[in-house]
Amino acid sequence: REMKSNLWSQRAILSKILFKLRQISWRKNMSENWFWCHLS
Repeated sequence: REMKSNLWSQRAILSKILFKLRQISWRKNMSENWFWCHLS
């Protein structure tokens, strides 16, 4: 039972980290696209 809850919390933490990484990469792509659009 405790193992299950521990696994679940680990999964929740992982999903949060993945969400943050996705946000960061999305923002990076957006800024790069903006940069290249205004450069050309």
